Amino acid sequence: MLAQEGRFSQSLAPADEAAAGILKLSPDQLAVLDALVRRDARINAFPDPSQPAPAPRFSQRLLTAERQSAGLTLLTDAESTKLDAAVARFESGGRSGEQLSTSGENWRPVAGGPALEVHGTVSLTVGAGRGGASFMGGAMAVSVADPAHGIALSAGYAEMHGKGPLLGGRGYCGGLPGEYPFGPGSWWLP
Repeated sequence: MLAQEGRFSQSLAPADEAAAGILKLSPDQLAVLDALVRRDARINAFPDPSQPAPAPRFSQRLLTAERQSAGLTLLTDAESTKLDAAVARFESGGRSGEQLSTSGENWRPVAGGPALEVHGTVSLTVGAGRGGASFMGGAMAVSVADPAHGIALSAGYAEMHGKGPLLGGRGYCGGLPGEYPFGPGSWWLP
């Protein structure tokens, strides 16, 4: 789940604003802070497995120039700790308890692991034969795999229609047994 809708700076209760040092920041610094929190939530919701694990606290994940632009250098250590905890709650959609601590040491990305894999096929078959025979059909299949949980779901649909004498009066459409997407069966047309 990505961070809650809205701006981080507007999500805090007045007591939390004071404890996190938000009241020390100018409107421009608040805008920068909100943008950095949005970026952080987006990056941590879909982490890049090829990159090293991120720092546990929001303020530690920022560059020095970003901390300065957001005014975080004006905060005391206690305010910075409260701010990091508030950002972690905001990014997690308000979860609390053991999942989040005020020090940020239990911070985890909101969503992680490999993304769903979606694959599909679509085919169209059109044919004609001697004596005015014709056939037409199509097939569609989609597969969705969740590598993180080791499950997959596949669904498919195929349909063929034809008319007239085909292949000496016996209509056969489809692939060889076991051929995808038509499967082991075949369609005999009138």
